[in-house]
Amino acid sequence: MIGFSPAQKAYIWLTSFEELHWKSLNRLLSRFGGAAQLVKCFKDREKEIAEEIGAELYRKMEGRLTAAYMQPLLGALQERGVGIITCEDKNYPEELLQFEDKPFILYTLGDQTLLDTPCVTIVGSRRCTRYGVEQTRKIARGLCEHGFTVVSGLADGIDTAANSEALQRGRTIAVTAGGFDHVYPSSNKELFDEIAKRGLVISQFPPHRQAIPYMFPLRNRIMAAVSLATVVTEAGEKSGALITADIALSLGKELFVLPGNVNSKASAGCNRLIKEMQGCMITGFEDVLLALGVEPKGQKEQTLPDLTKEERVIYEVLKMGELDLDGIVQHLGMSAAEANALLSLMEIKGTVKKLPGGRFGL
Repeated sequence: MIGFSPAQKAYIWLTSFEELHWKSLNRLLSRFGGAAQLVKCFKDREKEIAEEIGAELYRKMEGRLTAAYMQPLLGALQERGVGIITCEDKNYPEELLQFEDKPFILYTLGDQTLLDTPCVTIVGSRRCTRYGVEQTRKIARGLCEHGFTVVSGLADGIDTAANSEALQRGRTIAVTAGGFDHVYPSSNKELFDEIAKRGLVISQFPPHRQAIPYMFPLRNRIMAAVSLATVVTEAGEKSGALITADIALSLGKELFVLPGNVNSKASAGCNRLIKEMQGCMITGFEDVLLALGVEPKGQKEQTLPDLTKEERVIYEVLKMGELDLDGIVQHLGMSAAEANALLSLMEIKGTVKKLPGGRFGL
């Protein structure tokens, strides 16, 4: 059972009131010397606090400063295994403190010590191409093989490729926009659960909060802040990945951008960043490593076991990116039963891996 410190309990209570504006809370925290002290003095300093937040909100908060309100709130988090990192904790990402409207709490599932490892964020568009997926997987794989933790946002497309590849090859952190009870997209629920078990999931919002549009840029801010660098592998002109890129630059972080075909709308955002010299162009993970002061290891060519003609076709298809069974069947023109039998044999040979969400990859 997870135990929460007095300051963590105080922040859980304070941030449970969505009407409490971050500016007011910042002023109160500064005046009272922290969340625990603010809660301790809450009823004795009614006039002073009510002047800051308003009499109506004060009465509402005072009425819920009870064990009857707090015990179910804390119990639900403990039962789910949710951890807490507050802006007063030592392991809170330092760069987030630069923001006035910083998250007062980060909710976590999994291994919080991954925040102490060297991290690189990989982001890109939801509507991506096979090129984007393939390159993202290669970069994530290379970073993991050199000891980096890959951070991404668990969204469709590039984020899924980055998080899933890193989960298989090393370490990964997924930052979600909404709370843990509302995985978005729902198709990534299995991947979410696996990362919670073997990696780390972070959200600025409590588990019950469903993601709405304004939360996504806040998620991007966390992704940029926890990492040494951000890599944009494929992004269109209106991709949210460009928000992450802007935040990374504003924080003085390294920004790496993978170019794409000049006629590809999927890479228009990446190509613009390079054209405007807002990020360093890369052609592979080796460029990221060298810029971060890490010498790439010699790349060993993979030796494959003997494959039949049909298995070789599947292998070549999966080299372009992971697919589910239906996608493989469409490419090969064979029955699902035949494809499934071939995939099972290739799993035994170690050539193919079954991934979360019913997908297959190399």
